[in-house]
Parts: sequence; C-alpha cells; structure tokens
Amino acid sequence: MRCICPRVCVCQSGLIHCEFAQKLPQVIAFYNFKGGVGKSTLTYHAASVLAKQGLSVLVADLDPQCNLTRMCVGDCSATTDFPLDIAKLWAILFQSGLKRETDKKPDFGACRTITLKDEAAGFSFRLLPGSLQTMFMDIDTQLAIARQSSLPQFHNIQGGLMSLIRLVALGCKASVVLLDLNPSASLLNRHLLMASDGIVLPCLPDDFSLLALENLAQVLPAWVLEAQSSALTTARHSFPYPKQLPKFIGVVANRIRPKTADLDAVEQIKQKFAQDLAPIIERAGISSKARLMCEVPFFELKLTRDAENALGKAMKTMCELLHV
Repeated sequence: MRCICPRVCVCQSGLIHCEFAQKLPQVIAFYNFKGGVGKSTLTYHAASVLAKQGLSVLVADLDPQCNLTRMCVGDCSATTDFPLDIAKLWAILFQSGLKRETDKKPDFGACRTITLKDEAAGFSFRLLPGSLQTMFMDIDTQLAIARQSSLPQFHNIQGGLMSLIRLVALGCKASVVLLDLNPSASLLNRHLLMASDGIVLPCLPDDFSLLALENLAQVLPAWVLEAQSSALTTARHSFPYPKQLPKFIGVVANRIRPKTADLDAVEQIKQKFAQDLAPIIERAGISSKARLMCEVPFFELKLTRDAENALGKAMKTMCELLHV
C-alpha cells in the first residue's frame, strides 16, 4: 500500500517511514572507482531482469556522463530538460534547507520520473535521469559540510539526497532502487554508497579490476568510519544519515569470454576478493550472510540468453539477501 500520510516522517535511522507506509524500497548501489567496467550497462540490464521477475524498479543515474540515461531514453544531451532529474532533486534539497522552516519536507506532487517500456522484451521500469551538473554536486557537498556546524541550513546535505531518492521511489511504488554511481571516490559518492542497503561491485576480467579490489580494501574501513560519524552528527536533523551500514552483496565479473584468458582472470578476482576484500568487509561489519559472485558471459549492448540467465540468478540471490 502506498504511503497516504500527508507528512513524511524520518526516523533517526535515516529511513523514511510513517504508520501508513509500505516496506521501504531497497537501494542497491552499483559502484567501482575503476571506470570502463560496464557498470551503467550492467545496471540497465539488472533493472530489466528485476522487472521481468515482477519487481517495481527505479534506476537513478548519478554519473555525470549520463550513459545510463542515454541507454534508457536514446537521443538526449547534457541540456535535455527532464521533468525531474538528479540535478533538480539536488536543487530541491538545497531549497528545502535554505528555508527557515528547515524541518519542512519538500513537495513531490509535481515531480515525475520517466517510465521505460520494452513490450517486445516484456519489462518496464522507472528512470531518474542523470545530469551533467552532477559533477558539481560534490563541491556543494564539501562546502555544505564544512559550514553545517555554524549554518543549520546545510544540516540535511549528508543524508538528504538518499532520503529524497527514497521519497521518489515511494512515490512511484518502487520496491527496488538501483544507483549507477560514477567511478570516483568523491565525498558525495561515499555518502550515497554507505547510505545504500546493498553494494554490488562490477568488474572486468583484467589486471585493473584486481587493482581496484586492492584499492577498495584499503579505503573501505575509512569510509565505514566516515559513515558512522555522519550518522552521529546528523541524528537530530530532518534527513539524518542512516545508522545501519549497507551489506556488501558481492562482485559481478562482467562480460566473460568462454575458453579464453578471461576464465583465469575470474579465478584471480575470486582469490583477490577472498584474500584482500572479504576480511575487510567482515571487520567493517558490512558483510552479508552469502556473497554473490556472478559471472556474466560476454555480450554487446543486448544480453545474450546465457548472460541474462546468469544475471537473473544473481539478482534473485541479491533480493533474497536484502529480503525484497
């Protein structure tokens, strides 16, 4: 049942709720700070697979390259005026914070997402389009956090964008939200990643992806501490940062060519994950009971049958882990 409460409440865990609301949508972040791993393409196909499994899906494009948005709507540019996109959502967050009534929640009555339908393939999902302006949002975040101790207007920045994305998801009755994060270790990316419910790490079968696993293992503990600090400092704000840490769902080895050196690279990724990243995840408290290690066979833009089957099983496992 859709939330029918006129006032949306935000509990101190950072999750939006009210007594009339249905279960909150689960937010899964697709992230790797190594670019070129097929993250946007994988997010698109993960959304289509989940939609085919009967789930209501919202995808949010948080990469200023807007590749996911272009995959979904085709002919668009950096100046395309969508009814609602990430940049407009960011503007709503700042406008709500700059008002004197800082506890007043923004009105989403006029906001609309884009519905993507592929009748031939038999799926549809919702899109929150990206924007070139996303590249400037991290600067806004850093300035706002530096000033929030003296300026209450900036209190909602750390937890605000994720809270608004959840509000949009509730508005379009989505049960799952997929975030396509940009390939960087920016402050905004870290806030969104650690405020999500689950993390999926797409990789390619190459040495650069092995290095990305090593790098993530080094920085992840600091990101967890940063998230815990944000939860403490924003506990009494209108949009508090969530106290609950995300679950690391696992690694997706993407576009594997059979009977090639790719298979050896996948084994190396598995070993690197087990040796370097898995212990860090355990100590950081973000491990899930079962880890997804999905091997998606090679495909171009359109999924092959084998690739769709592999991704479908992986998404089903992910939903079971997150109780979707």
